[in-house]
Amino acid sequence: MNQIFDNNENHIQDIDDNSSIISIILFNANKDKDRFKPSLFNEKNNIKIDDLDLTIKTFNSLRRNDIRFLHQLSQLSKNDLLKLKNLGYRSCEELISAIINFHQKFDDENNINDQFKIKIPKDNRIEKLNTNSNVLHILKRNGIINISDLSRFSEFEIKNIDGFDPTCWANLKQNLKIYEKNYSTKINFKDGISNYGILCNAKDNDYSDEFWNFIQEKFKNIKTQTNDSDIENIDNFLELFFQEAYEKNNNLRTLEMIYLISDEAYEKFNDSSIKKSNLEYSLYKYLIFKKFLNSNTSLNALSWIRNFRNVIEQNNSIIIYLQRISGKTLAEIGRERNVSRERIRQIELKISKYIGTSASELTNICGNLKEKIIFKEEYSAFLEIIKKFGRIPHKLDKFSEKNNLDYIDNLLKLNLKERIDIYEKFKFEIPASEYDFHYEYITYLNGMAGNGYWLKLQNLKEYLFRHAHKLGEPDLMPKQTSLPRAVGGVVTRHGGQSKVASLIGLKYQGQLVNPDGGRVYWTDERLEELIDDVNKFLIQDLSIMPEKSEIIDFFKQTTIIKYHDKKVYSAFAAFTKQEVLSWEDVAKKFKKKFLY
Repeated sequence: MNQIFDNNENHIQDIDDNSSIISIILFNANKDKDRFKPSLFNEKNNIKIDDLDLTIKTFNSLRRNDIRFLHQLSQLSKNDLLKLKNLGYRSCEELISAIINFHQKFDDENNINDQFKIKIPKDNRIEKLNTNSNVLHILKRNGIINISDLSRFSEFEIKNIDGFDPTCWANLKQNLKIYEKNYSTKINFKDGISNYGILCNAKDNDYSDEFWNFIQEKFKNIKTQTNDSDIENIDNFLELFFQEAYEKNNNLRTLEMIYLISDEAYEKFNDSSIKKSNLEYSLYKYLIFKKFLNSNTSLNALSWIRNFRNVIEQNNSIIIYLQRISGKTLAEIGRERNVSRERIRQIELKISKYIGTSASELTNICGNLKEKIIFKEEYSAFLEIIKKFGRIPHKLDKFSEKNNLDYIDNLLKLNLKERIDIYEKFKFEIPASEYDFHYEYITYLNGMAGNGYWLKLQNLKEYLFRHAHKLGEPDLMPKQTSLPRAVGGVVTRHGGQSKVASLIGLKYQGQLVNPDGGRVYWTDERLEELIDDVNKFLIQDLSIMPEKSEIIDFFKQTTIIKYHDKKVYSAFAAFTKQEVLSWEDVAKKFKKKFLY
């Protein structure tokens, strides 16, 4: 139940949370004195929420939810209001009470009486008052852009704007009288000394230092660190900050004006590219908050707010900065505005100094952040898939669930090398079932493994162990003739049967290897004979150690029958003890001259 205070009767009325605003008004109307005034909610009247006596926090929350007129609220309930972004329980209660109070004073016959209807020409800029430049500058710096904006503040608030001395006030009052006379209108300030609206400077708040220390402690992680999750949740942090600032009536809440100006520029920007830059904009808001928190004192923070606000309101610099973080070049923006590239660079540089980060730096940070976010999302999907299938799925798997279908579809297109890369990307141990699939894919489907797959001995090892097991000889190196042609070629490239067997821990089934490493056929005596035969073939001194290329040429051209069924690489393997010895070492072993 929602409890609404009735000012006329001074009692509490119980209203269901699902009741509309109109129902609440009807319930709270005093039938003897007031009647229900439907024109209050008539769309044709376009009564603005500006006319309600709302705190700036509640007012801004409604604006952010694109609620600008009273008729937009008429059918909403308390529960509906609480669903609006950044509109909390207190703001909801305040809004309903404000509408009830406004309804009680509302003149239905005249639509709205002079107390609420300010007859100021629509959208007249503050420049029309013809105040001196100093007054104009201070007013605009504090969010008073149109003359109608003055009606939202009390005289006390205006007088206490930072830098607004008695001379400024006298100048404003004088020009207001001239304006009212020229336009036959009346500009009314709010009554009383309000706690809201434009905020006083630090000297009017006895709790500035206390509050500053409070937020420094509360948001110290944002101040000292940069976490991806904090950037994604910046709106929650800002809402928490402003809630604390408003509850403690602290002048640091003026920071909200920076975000309001930025939000308005962001929302009105027509470039579709910027609309897609949600992460960039979140990072922009995060960096502003971080810069604010890193001010030395509350006074410095307030000074930074005022100066930064002034900058982003000049030359549409905020729009330029948003364009830059969306990816537009200086030249492109310059052509749009009919100014030089250098001029756009100067404007961007000015706003970048206050943020502490240039547009290009922001986009780089955002690029890395996006990669991390994508990595997290892919890793989460990867773990879910591994949990279900025990490995990366293939086309023969059955997919009954709809989760991660796009990601699964991409995985199905990968070759074996790319599948291995996925495991390595997430630093995940490759399961045995994955290699089981690789074996079947290569052996029975003649599938292509992908470039670079066989460069890793581990992949070859996993295949050969499975093939050996399939042949019923799990401890023996499969013979070359039993292997698919492609795999046989891989074995050769890795050094041949004997070497691969030794590397992966299987027993070699071909010509056995002696303890000293030489093959049974290629004894040292036969190797020495080979050296002599090569030297004779080349017609050179028998004391010289032939080069490898010379031995290869000999095997190709010799007519000596005993060499016809022998492979030159087997001789090299025997010479070098499976590449343990260098060719110079071989020369020394056989006491031959090594020619460099």
